[in-house]
Amino acid sequence: LGIKNMGLRGEEIEQKLHLVGKFILLVIIEILYLSTVVPVDKEYPCERHVDKTHGGPSGLPEKFSNLTFFDRIKIEDKIEIKFDYDGFADRYKDYFDFEHDKRNWTGMSGSFVPLPNHPGYYFHTTRVIQIRCDVDREEDGFIRAGCGLEPYRSLIYADILNSEFKQEPSFVYQNNEYPRIVGVYSPDLNKEAGPEDARSYVDLWGNLNLIFNMMDVDSKRVMWTYNITTAVLRKLNMENRDVWQKNWSPIFKDGRPLFITSLQTPQNPYICPGFDGKCKPFNEGGSTEIVIGVVRAGSPFYVYKGYYVGLARFRIQPEPDKFPYYRPQLAVLDPDLKLIFISEPTSFGDILFRQPFMHYGPDDHVSLFERSILTPMSFFPIEDGLWAAEFNVFDQKNVILKVSGVEEFLDDLIKKYKKKGSSEKVYQDAEQVAIQYLKQILQNP
Repeated sequence: LGIKNMGLRGEEIEQKLHLVGKFILLVIIEILYLSTVVPVDKEYPCERHVDKTHGGPSGLPEKFSNLTFFDRIKIEDKIEIKFDYDGFADRYKDYFDFEHDKRNWTGMSGSFVPLPNHPGYYFHTTRVIQIRCDVDREEDGFIRAGCGLEPYRSLIYADILNSEFKQEPSFVYQNNEYPRIVGVYSPDLNKEAGPEDARSYVDLWGNLNLIFNMMDVDSKRVMWTYNITTAVLRKLNMENRDVWQKNWSPIFKDGRPLFITSLQTPQNPYICPGFDGKCKPFNEGGSTEIVIGVVRAGSPFYVYKGYYVGLARFRIQPEPDKFPYYRPQLAVLDPDLKLIFISEPTSFGDILFRQPFMHYGPDDHVSLFERSILTPMSFFPIEDGLWAAEFNVFDQKNVILKVSGVEEFLDDLIKKYKKKGSSEKVYQDAEQVAIQYLKQILQNP
């Protein structure tokens, strides 16, 4: 380095060597980092490499990066909750036109919650849609058994499940016999489609509630709640209706019912008091802006040891003319509603996408398109050591998974969070993980 010819004293030489050593160390670190970079392309602006199967968790310091969720839980049982078309048609034969066969009726977006004061039973809802059927009709390259894609009618159909998740053929709850259609109908007289994708939850007073989106009288989509006990329908009025998120997660904090509208800003939930349901930020001075990102809310949040736990899901549309993809991810908020963790996405090894689907071809082939939607609707503990989650699978069926290992994972996560804290870029990192995960799906069908 020519140090001898520079006329430097011993301390100056030591300082120069120290600086040179730091420079060399930084170069080595940069080389190691670049060895993990995935080439950036136009479709998938992702920089960091992640595991091909799961992606990787987001939220904890790098030293805990091996803390995954879906790798550590075990699936104990899989139950398909089938829509009982025959029973539905028999109950409501005087109300609807059942001239066509069952091809134009589909059950999807199921959600369930423990039935208040009835241990071992669950209140369950299914979004039942009627689609106009015409064998010559095709939309977006998709035919559902000769039917179009756009729903003609959308209803909430409720039934009661027993401890084995079997549907009770007849069950009286609060003077109403189930199964039955929940009495919510669209106020938009120009459209016959009604409530969509309801999530079930129990409020602090033990009342069953639903939250869903539905068109208003002005044909604009709005969030609504419906109290099963009191039969009260409330519109959740937003100040900004031009940009909003239709997947809201109800939570309860300090005795107040709140709604998380975006996982990017969970510490700024909305409170919508009164019968008029006028929503405002729970925190005074909070922003009224709703930010829509890649990772969005899914199931209602369950409180576990003071922390809020729910299944979120990503929504990514690979190309403008392609169908979007959805996959579940665990989301955890601390007691102050700070987002501290989002897990890797998963498809559960595609076990939820297997038979039966109504529109399969003779070879029962499952295409990438038919594996696009996997949306979590419910997630909570059902008995010692077991949790249950319900998923909407490609808008065709509802499946409940019973899983173990959830609480062991959460205990580990909470312990590490209390000791080390979490990253300030939880959400941003989770978005990149989701994008890379979908890229792997499309590259390795």
